[in-house]
Amino acid sequence: MQSFLSKKKGSYHRNSKVGKTILIAVIALLVIYFGRGLIGATISTILRPLYIAENTLSDSTYFSDRETLREQIISLEGELRERGVESEELIRLRNENEELRGVLGRSEEEDRIAVSVIAQPPYMPYDALLIDAGSRDGIKEGAVVYHYGDRAVGLVSKVFERSALVTLFSTPDVETTVYILGPDIFTTAYGVGDGTVRVSVPQDIALSEEDIVILPSLETGVLGTITTVDRVITEPEQHGYIVGEVSLQSLRVLAVSREVTTSVSFEEALLNIEAEERRLLTVPVPEEVIIEVATTTVDGI
Repeated sequence: MQSFLSKKKGSYHRNSKVGKTILIAVIALLVIYFGRGLIGATISTILRPLYIAENTLSDSTYFSDRETLREQIISLEGELRERGVESEELIRLRNENEELRGVLGRSEEEDRIAVSVIAQPPYMPYDALLIDAGSRDGIKEGAVVYHYGDRAVGLVSKVFERSALVTLFSTPDVETTVYILGPDIFTTAYGVGDGTVRVSVPQDIALSEEDIVILPSLETGVLGTITTVDRVITEPEQHGYIVGEVSLQSLRVLAVSREVTTSVSFEEALLNIEAEERRLLTVPVPEEVIIEVATTTVDGI
């Protein structure tokens, strides 16, 4: 009996092991059958970039296209840079051409000599310029120097054979008698350096920006326009500053009067002011554009 039970237990254990093995095998087959799609998709997703990269790296056309594109980009960038430089150069030349036209135009009318600036601050001390014309070209000491037509910038202070030195009105400690249109007053302008001139007047004077400052000692001469007014109520004076439209470092072409300045009387200064004011307020308008009313006498004649 005991032997039968022992045999029965051994047979049961063997059958149990066989059953477990069969069950595991069945489960494994089911997993493989139903899960192969998911596993395959996952593996495919992981390997796809590698596969594409391999095909891309093995394709010489891709590299040649990339290289060609890179060369085209470099070429276009260089062309754009060249065009940028060319545009800046054209703008500079156009400005200089317009400046020269303005100077030469006034030179023909006012009998002036067109000159070029060959040295300016910071290579010259204070507010001084060196021009490329001298005594052999008709430059005289004391002649007025103009920029852009009517803008008087200084006087010739020293003349050499082939060059001349120009002292600007903006040179420190240089004093100039001026007349300010607007408040219509005479006053003194003081050079303060760096192309700037200062006028100082009492607080009760109606000094404003855009007021034009002229030189009454000259038949034609505008010192400039007041660009800034420095007014402090507690101080007895207010200050107006005249800054050149072009920086000293940018001056290229000037015009020098053939005759030197001479002293004028107060009456002559008043006449110069009236003439300059009329000129500033008068615009040359073609006859076919301007509209005027014919004047008649009281009798209608």
